Amino acid sequence: MNDEMPAKAERRRERLICTNPLTGSEVGDVPIMSRSEVGGLVRAVRAAQAEWSRRSLRQRAQALTALRRTLCESADAVAEVIRGETGKVAGEALFEVAIACDHLDYLARKAPSLLLSRQASSGWLTHRRARVAYEPYGVIGAITPWNFPVTILSMNFPIRGITMWYCTCMIFSWTPCLIL
Repeated sequence: MNDEMPAKAERRRERLICTNPLTGSEVGDVPIMSRSEVGGLVRAVRAAQAEWSRRSLRQRAQALTALRRTLCESADAVAEVIRGETGKVAGEALFEVAIACDHLDYLARKAPSLLLSRQASSGWLTHRRARVAYEPYGVIGAITPWNFPVTILSMNFPIRGITMWYCTCMIFSWTPCLIL
């Protein structure tokens, strides 16, 4: 048997402690997962993404509107978690939530028309036709910095354009309690 097995089994029971960088106080914890546990999550996310990709652009926009509404209604609580994990002042943490709400609103209103298939220029190949079509990506992972965890996910174009519409995202962050 592999001598590392007990250490790996122990590791699954460990938890990552989230601390406030200003005060050093504990703000929460999350489980440290094994490779097989992460694999199980990826399989579950893939299954959910298959259903999501069958939704119309209008249905996805409605889901983003609902997400925005929930985020806006929970703005104070989300800002408190941001403060705890990043050490930000209250106003800056709340401003981050407001920016994310604005981005979600923009996406819900504009993405259905922006993501429609369309004709495109074929450049110097005038005898050819070109078309732009958006297809699902599947599961992606995002590693985000700790300083603007909510804003980065809502405004970064690849995450915004891909994650919200065509894939399901597993997020790995230095602000793990916030993301969960």
